[in-house]
Amino acid sequence: MGQSRISTHLSQLKQAGLVADRKAGKNSLYRFTGGQLADLLHAAGSEIPEAAEDAKALDLVLSKRQDKMRAYFDELAGKFGRNYVPGRSWKALAETLLQLMPPMVIADLGAGEGTFSQLLAQRAEHVIAVDNSARMVEFGRTGEGKRHREPGVSPGDLESPPIPDASVDLASSARAYITPFIPSAL
Repeated sequence: MGQSRISTHLSQLKQAGLVADRKAGKNSLYRFTGGQLADLLHAAGSEIPEAAEDAKALDLVLSKRQDKMRAYFDELAGKFGRNYVPGRSWKALAETLLQLMPPMVIADLGAGEGTFSQLLAQRAEHVIAVDNSARMVEFGRTGEGKRHREPGVSPGDLESPPIPDASVDLASSARAYITPFIPSAL
């Protein structure tokens, strides 16, 4: 059948409440809304001569789709975490983990331009961002969209940060891994 004829049939099935659709990019994906139609079609399949060919074609399409997906991930093998980050997965993971974290005072040591500090600020009670590079601090305050509205990055020696003793609950290091705060360390 041609596409327009299939679309007409699907539209009629949708109006009858037998199928539902959803958009996926430019495509419309259809699914049965009740088991009655699926049972009827399955039973009628033995009476339709083309049903066996359609089943083989469906198996071929699904197999090709699986092969394409497998090839995609085979090509990415060994690249994750080094130079390939699909969908900014580090950010999605960080945002998910932040939802588990209670509001607290966090020190971001070696904050750089403050990208991670901004992410932490979404959930933290307060973020203290410190970097020992004056150029990074300046860029964070004034560069590219002024990334640091709140929290601001302050200049400071990372060996002896400008943070009062026992004033933070959690410390983040320059490479964005989080370590438990040890009061004697700050």
